[in-house]
Parts: sequence; structure tokens; C-alpha cells
Amino acid sequence: MTEELQIKRGSPSLERRRVEHKISLEDIEIENNWNSCCSNQPTDSRLLKFITRFSISLLTLSMSFYGLVNAKECDNLVPFWSGLITFVVGLNINPEDKKVKVEK
Repeated sequence: MTEELQIKRGSPSLERRRVEHKISLEDIEIENNWNSCCSNQPTDSRLLKFITRFSISLLTLSMSFYGLVNAKECDNLVPFWSGLITFVVGLNINPEDKKVKVEK
């Protein structure tokens, strides 16, 4: 009975699991590596997303702070600049926590 429960080295189910694992690793590699027209080597997509997010956030925050510093007294745009700063900071706080997991 114990021989029936053990998976033999060359069993079809073990080979199928190996193939499925290899395919899943290839899928992850394809998802995380992007090829660009500017370089021959693949680039990590997470790095490119981080640089893009950081650059756009930095430009938006710079523009908002410039608008706040140059605002005159009783300027109508002060709430807009403050809200924009809050919005950008809120977008960049723990972006991984925003992934919603649906449980059945």
C-alpha cells in the first residue's frame, strides 16, 4: 500500500508538474522582463514602472509646491495645490497594499 502512495521518479504526474512549474517560471520571467528598442538586454519591468511613477510624482509635487510658494494671499488655487500634493502622496504610500484580493 505504501508503494502505491509514493510517486515514482519517472511517473507521468511528476513530469507534468515539472513541466507546469517550468512554464510558470517562464511566464513570470516574461512578465517581469521587457525588451526595448534602445537596448539589446531585457529590462526589469518593475524598475521601469518605479522610475516612471517616481518621475511623474516628482514633477507633479514640484509644480504643486511652486504653485503654493508663489500663491498670493487669498488665492483660489491654494486648495487645488494642497489637494494635488495629498493625492500624489496618497498614491505613492504602499502601492502594493492596493491590490484587492477576492476570496470565495
